[in-house]
Amino acid sequence: MENPCLTFVTPTIIANDRSNISLIAHEITHSWTGNLVTNANWEHFWLNEGFTQFVERKIMGRVYGENIRQFQSLNGWEDNMLPTINTVFNPTHNFTKLIPNMAGCDPDDAFSVIPYEKGSAFLLYLEQKLETPPNLKNFFASTLLVSLTNPYSQRDVLDTIDFDTWLNNPGVPPNKPKYDESLVNECRHLAAKWLTASDQEVLQLQKQQFLDMTAGQKVKVLDCIEALYSLNSVGNYEILKSWILIAIKAKWTPIIEFALEFVTKQGRMKFVKPVYRKLLSWEESKQKALETFEKNIPYMHPITAAVVGTIIKSTVI
Repeated sequence: MENPCLTFVTPTIIANDRSNISLIAHEITHSWTGNLVTNANWEHFWLNEGFTQFVERKIMGRVYGENIRQFQSLNGWEDNMLPTINTVFNPTHNFTKLIPNMAGCDPDDAFSVIPYEKGSAFLLYLEQKLETPPNLKNFFASTLLVSLTNPYSQRDVLDTIDFDTWLNNPGVPPNKPKYDESLVNECRHLAAKWLTASDQEVLQLQKQQFLDMTAGQKVKVLDCIEALYSLNSVGNYEILKSWILIAIKAKWTPIIEFALEFVTKQGRMKFVKPVYRKLLSWEESKQKALETFEKNIPYMHPITAAVVGTIIKSTVI
């Protein structure tokens, strides 16, 4: 999507609450991290995406506040990186390394959130260890690069960082950055109400409490009743994807047709891949998912179609 100083973006980022602008920040950032300075080969793909994800969240912190940056970073660790390590691959899988061995591997097979989230978590961890200010230019120019190249600059701190494990070992990183969990705790609190409340107490929950949350926070509480929050009609694809996955997990059959429509009217890999995987793993929806995929192959991007085809081979055949 990114090109130097020219960005092509998916229409799925258009939300009526303008909540998906972080993707714009991400792609603009690629004009520097990824295009101006780029990786030599696919083994070092994290240099493109880890740095860009890190800078994207820096921008979000400047626009909306540091607590939003922390919230998005924590979500990246908990909701993206950990499930990919533990479920999509496994904790010893080569593709969970920041620098995987790509000999004989198709880069498309290795593509995941690992270079994005594990990479940005590593940079956030370095930022915190080096106690740098939030100024991005200072972090790279006068702190990180100087610290790494000057043997007398914060050498005692750098010696405590396990670079080899972070970069070359599979699985969960050896250290977790320190995250501000205040916004996440609001989501957990509302979710806990749904788990423990009586029917009458559920009816008394205020819709505005949900609406006042950020789009990212809403994703955390999507196990709320669709009839109350009208989740099928929201205009944010991030929320729709999470709602669909939760509804499939709960074996709620009314979601099947909505999910099939979702993977048909847009082709973004981030959304199509996980929804198809869940639809194909559920006996109730498997056949309809296969039929929908076969029907829409001519209209899909070849890479997306190939990825879904791989999922079919691993889950159905």
